[in-house]
Amino acid sequence: MASLTRAWLGALLFTVAGAAAARATSVAPMDLRALSQRADAVVVARCTGVSTAVDALTHRPGTFATFAVDEVVKGSGVASEVRVAIPGGAVRGRSLTVAGAPSFAEGRGAVLFLTAPRADGARGVMGFDQGSYEIENRTSGPAVRAARTEERRRRRWGRRRGGGPARRFPR
Repeated sequence: MASLTRAWLGALLFTVAGAAAARATSVAPMDLRALSQRADAVVVARCTGVSTAVDALTHRPGTFATFAVDEVVKGSGVASEVRVAIPGGAVRGRSLTVAGAPSFAEGRGAVLFLTAPRADGARGVMGFDQGSYEIENRTSGPAVRAARTEERRRRRWGRRRGGGPARRFPR
C-alpha cells in the first residue's frame, strides 16, 4: 500500500513539475483581411542580414532581421530599412525556440505585416509567421507564398483521428 501511495505521489509531483515548466505559444489564426487591418505597416522587402542577440527589452535570446524596403503597401513613416525582432535564437549557450516564430534568410524577399515600432525601434511580425509571406522567384515571374508550409502546420497543430489537419488556414 505504501509503495502504491509513493508511486501516485511521484506521478503527481512529476505532472505538476512538468506543467509548471511547460510554456506554449498561442496565436489566433488571422486571414489576410485581419492581418491587413491590424498591421501598423505592410512592406515588400528583401532580407539583408540576420543576427542573434539577447533582446534588450525581454532579456531573452532573440533574432533580429534587417530588411531593405522596396515598397510600402500600408503605413507611414516606414524607413527604407526595417529591423524586425523575432523571439527565439541561440546566444552564448542559451537558446530559446518559439513555435510559430517566422524565420528569414539573407537575400530572400518577403511581404511583411509589421507591428508598430518597439521602444528600441525594431518591429515585430503580426501574428508570428502568419504575417510573413516569402517571395519566390520563378522562371515565369515572382510568386508570393505563405511562409507556413503544410508540413509546419501539421507539426504545430497535430492531426485529427481521420488523418486530416486539425485546423484549416486560408490559402
